[in-house]
Amino acid sequence: MTFKTVLILEELLKTASKSTDIKCIDLVCWLSSCSWLALPPLSWSRSLACAWVLLCLQYEEPKCAEAISEGHCQWFFTFEQYKKLLGYVSLSPALTFAIAGLGSGLTEAIVVNPFEVVKVGLQANRNTFTEQPSTIGYARQIIKKEGLGLQGLNKGFTATLGRHGVFNMVYFGFYFNVKNIIPVNKDPTLEFLRKFGIGLLSGTIASVINIPFDVAKSRIQGPQPVPGEIKYRTCFKTMATVYQEEGILALYKGLLPKIMRLGPGGAVMLLVYEYTYSWLQENW
Repeated sequence: MTFKTVLILEELLKTASKSTDIKCIDLVCWLSSCSWLALPPLSWSRSLACAWVLLCLQYEEPKCAEAISEGHCQWFFTFEQYKKLLGYVSLSPALTFAIAGLGSGLTEAIVVNPFEVVKVGLQANRNTFTEQPSTIGYARQIIKKEGLGLQGLNKGFTATLGRHGVFNMVYFGFYFNVKNIIPVNKDPTLEFLRKFGIGLLSGTIASVINIPFDVAKSRIQGPQPVPGEIKYRTCFKTMATVYQEEGILALYKGLLPKIMRLGPGGAVMLLVYEYTYSWLQENW
């Protein structure tokens, strides 16, 4: 991260701390996801502008779409909002956590899917870096050629809904339900390990369950086997095709690196979120 980026981050934090429309949960979401350069939820218009500035300073332009598509800040922010809404409905806490997680995942999928399409297309481009189109240029190419629909900038939309919705439903549902079942430990170190272990299991189990959707999404959004001929169109039809032609294990390709990334990563994000949220509640 450049010195200029650090100064901008500091200025944004000062602005956020003085703003009257910023809630504790907003700052927690930002702090728990800042290492991912997530979209800070200050306000939708302001945060989008801030995100683009930070991304263009930190990354080469073609990587901006990738960084935004990995914005896990939305997980916690939307999860809390759906949890509040579900408070008006008579549901069990276990079901509330799972449904709020599902809602946060579906919301995230709607936001990030166009960026995912651009990201996958740029990553699959075999031209040299200098010959590749820019992020915005490539997005314009997709819109001009295929439009904004399910064969254009929103290609693989149903698979992305499944990937994010299922993951967040299991991730949040498992973590908060199991955390409430296992007794709290008075020893700070053991309590930390308790939460880390539950978070690790949450990310791992969620990855195992949602990876068929991830494989389907990659097949739909990535290059087709025969140029000019679309083989993978819809989510479940793609899963069926992969299963029939390559076997059940093909739906779990890339599982190990996914677990290595989202197992520990998911645990760390939950821990940072919880401890930061707790600290802000006590000190603000």
